[in-house]
Amino acid sequence: YLTARIDLGIVQDLHGLEVETPSRKRVHSETPTNQIFKFCFRSLKKRVMAEPWRNIDVENLISYSDDLVKVLSEGPRDLNNLSHSLQQTRALSSSCDSDLNEARSFRQDYQNKVDACKQKIEEARSETAADGDLDLLQRELEEELEKERWLKEEFRAIGDEFNDLEQQWISVQEQKKTIQTIEKNKQRTQ
Repeated sequence: YLTARIDLGIVQDLHGLEVETPSRKRVHSETPTNQIFKFCFRSLKKRVMAEPWRNIDVENLISYSDDLVKVLSEGPRDLNNLSHSLQQTRALSSSCDSDLNEARSFRQDYQNKVDACKQKIEEARSETAADGDLDLLQRELEEELEKERWLKEEFRAIGDEFNDLEQQWISVQEQKKTIQTIEKNKQRTQ
């Protein structure tokens, strides 16, 4: 088990072994360079842990340390590029989120307008249906009134015919009485 810390430029393990490294100042804030250094140190620690501590090849350790120094010396430039890329990514993400929210808002507005239009169409259809029903009822009423007029005319014509027939019947009855009276008178005179 290896625990390590950076303290006044000395890397120590629990067994008391020490390897001198170039002296570095202790930094209290987490700068990007510190983050890269910690990452590299963790990688070194994993490599050291993979091999038994007592069998560490000092030349490999020095080579790895040189690589670490190169990475750290190139770090600020790469870090600036990464920071710039990260800022651009965040700005783009923010812009995309804003555009997405705006598009959702527009879509919702248009959906509300479409729903309102559908509602108006349904209302117009129901009014049209009601108007159609009203027109149908109006036509039926006119047909019924026409039938009533026709029936009244028919009834009047029938009434007139009935009156004529009644007059004719009365006339026939009177003629019949007259004929009967004449025949009685003839029979009496005979």
